[in-house]
Amino acid sequence: MAKYIIDPTHSDISFKVKHMMISSVEGTFNNYEASLKAEKEDFSDAVFECVIDVNSLYTGIEERDVHLKSADFFDCVHYPDIKFNSASVNTFSGQHHFEYSIKGDLQIKNDSRNIKLIGTYDGIIIDECGQEKYCFELKGDIQRLRWFLDFGATNSRNMLIDNNIELLLSLQFLKMEE
Repeated sequence: MAKYIIDPTHSDISFKVKHMMISSVEGTFNNYEASLKAEKEDFSDAVFECVIDVNSLYTGIEERDVHLKSADFFDCVHYPDIKFNSASVNTFSGQHHFEYSIKGDLQIKNDSRNIKLIGTYDGIIIDECGQEKYCFELKGDIQRLRWFLDFGATNSRNMLIDNNIELLLSLQFLKMEE
């Protein structure tokens, strides 16, 4: 079985959420590790694992980042990692690429819930250093309240932060030498 590791320099794990139900706030995680194992060239038998360092969360506003890392939301002092482990992969042949549906467990604050990521395997590219990169674009929606990522806003009659969080993953993997 071939093993692939993420190229964090050319990958991105980010999220998007509505704030006050009007505008969107975007953020990214800047520190993570991910691996992929597969025998088949189309990755239809892939096993995907990812660990995200919650402390690397970045939205561009320091006060907001501190609040998101606090016990009100991620509580990164007690729960420093978010983890994803795939359970199944379904592939569909698209026009120019393979389309994927990946089901697995997402663990936030030691609470695991099943989610689905959908997206594409866009094939192999050769970068400027001559390295083969295996490229994936995935996205998924999670409901933050399922993981109790909430805080009590006492003076608001409206939902400040949407329950639905859009996950966006742009991933490039390098094949490990056997």
